[in-house]
Amino acid sequence: LGCLVAIGLCSIMLHNHLLRIYLLPAAGICLLIFVFYLAFREEGKSRHQLILLNFLNIAAIAFWMLFLQMFFAVNLFVERLVDRQLYSMTMPTTWFYGSEVVFIILLGPWFAMGWQMLNRHNQNTSPFPKAILAILFAGLGFAIFALSTLVPNSHGLVYPAWIVLAYFFITIGELLISPIGLAAVTQLAPRHLVGMMMGIWFAALGFGGEFAGLLARLASVPKSVTAPLAQLVIYRHAFADMAGIAIVIAFVLLILGSIFMRYSVSHR
Repeated sequence: LGCLVAIGLCSIMLHNHLLRIYLLPAAGICLLIFVFYLAFREEGKSRHQLILLNFLNIAAIAFWMLFLQMFFAVNLFVERLVDRQLYSMTMPTTWFYGSEVVFIILLGPWFAMGWQMLNRHNQNTSPFPKAILAILFAGLGFAIFALSTLVPNSHGLVYPAWIVLAYFFITIGELLISPIGLAAVTQLAPRHLVGMMMGIWFAALGFGGEFAGLLARLASVPKSVTAPLAQLVIYRHAFADMAGIAIVIAFVLLILGSIFMRYSVSHR
């Protein structure tokens, strides 16, 4: 029954341009208000933990908005302006974001051992600071993308090592937020809301994708701009703006989290 309703709603959205543009952002705002309403219905420790989880969901939306540029703006950047020639072979664009999977396989065990070691010494931090760090690492990745446009080769193309390095930092961000998310839900959500908060955590990925599409417009290259050096300027500004957005979001979340933690301590 749910699938039938979803098919009907998707059909309506496909035939209504304004509805297609504004429905998901409006649903996101309503959902945000709803989850904070649920938080303030709780009492004591449960209220504080649920508010913190809501901040974590906002951080997740911001991170996925940046992370998913790998499949939007960055993918087109690699296709158009990265030197993909390896001896006599042209490397497929997909090889570059495939490096992110390689980094997960290589770094994942080290992160897991690091969290376990910190747990044994009671020094493991909460998920919220890790989420802020994840956004900062994603921002650092986009700063590297922007820097790469300053040193193109003689053909006006970017060296591929820059792309791999940027994906390395973005992958660190993913390892800081993605694996801890569901654990944070089970730790912070009241028992009767765990199932729903799990769904909201996955919904954050969807909203991140929606905002990623909007953010990718910063890197839109007009059809009239065909010269590689001119395209590099557009991407440089776009990636620098994305890095700046990451820093601003991380700073705002840090301030809000600090204020909330002080409030929680003072009202225990």
